[in-house]
Amino acid sequence: MSELSGYLLIHAGIRTELHRLAALADGVAAGRRHAGPRQLAALRSLVADVFDTIHHHHVGEDEHLWPLLRTVPGIAPELDALEAEHDLLDPLMDRIANYRDPADLAASSRELADLMDRHLAAEEALVVPTVRAHIGPERYAAMEKAMRRGGVKPKLSFVVPWLAAADPALFAEVGREQGMVVRILHRLTRGAYERRVWAAYGTSATGPVTLTGRAEQFVAAAPDTVYDLLADVTRMGRFSPECHRVEWLDGADRALPGARFRGHNRFGPARWSRECVVITAEPGTEFAFRTVPERTKSDSTVWRFVLRPVDGGTLVTQTFELSANRLVMLFERLSGRDTGTPVAMRQTLRRLSEAAAAETATVR
Repeated sequence: MSELSGYLLIHAGIRTELHRLAALADGVAAGRRHAGPRQLAALRSLVADVFDTIHHHHVGEDEHLWPLLRTVPGIAPELDALEAEHDLLDPLMDRIANYRDPADLAASSRELADLMDRHLAAEEALVVPTVRAHIGPERYAAMEKAMRRGGVKPKLSFVVPWLAAADPALFAEVGREQGMVVRILHRLTRGAYERRVWAAYGTSATGPVTLTGRAEQFVAAAPDTVYDLLADVTRMGRFSPECHRVEWLDGADRALPGARFRGHNRFGPARWSRECVVITAEPGTEFAFRTVPERTKSDSTVWRFVLRPVDGGTLVTQTFELSANRLVMLFERLSGRDTGTPVAMRQTLRRLSEAAAAETATVR
């Protein structure tokens, strides 16, 4: 498979991206997710680079791979069908790039993902056995070299980290074949790419968890009442001893996955703020959000509140999972936040319990 690793890796990137786009668009169109103007602008920018990469891949196939395969007798009709499908994919990508509303984006994205799945599967079913049986690694490598000398060049600062995220194992194989340059380029471009993914989708790989904490509190109120207090993040300043003010961002005004807000915090003399994105919003059951990594704040923390009905009220379990580098962990320990945060969590839950009890008494 080694001579085809790069070819299959591109396909993995295309599949991953188009299904991720379709899932986001479906959620926004159905009202299950929030995506404000700033996020949608970031999404357009990211998808534009994806579509440029797909276009480059198709040009390489049309001008280099297909002519090589046509030297094999008997497969011309199948190649003709694959070439014709390129003409069907391009208008769909144009529709997505110029979508009118969320419903249009959802329909176009799902249609493109489904069509591309069928197209890539048909390509691989033809190309992989044909190259192995009739072309061989030397001729294929010469074709790839000619393709790299062609006129259309991929944007490597985007393509390298995009492919690495799509299939790390296959990317590692390609990296071993291509040498140190690819691995160095990935190291240099990974951070900026992950920030783009956060801006466009609100999700990204953030590395291993380096610190955790947990606190529990019985609250004499129904789970729905407790959830409403937690999900209105603008009230968090009333509960948390560290976070003192929160505002919604990018057009959000309620808790939905993808909704963003900014929390303003203080710990001793330190003052800072973090952008956050809601990752779980299940009324009466669970509310969770994650801090968004930034250029100067590469760490990320998942804050989660799980609600379980019990006799007389709700058992609230709050947890956090910090993913951070050694420098951030050193600050956590020197400042005392590694031991102080669980104490603050217990205080947060006590204040939440008091607010929920007062709300329940008002309703009665």
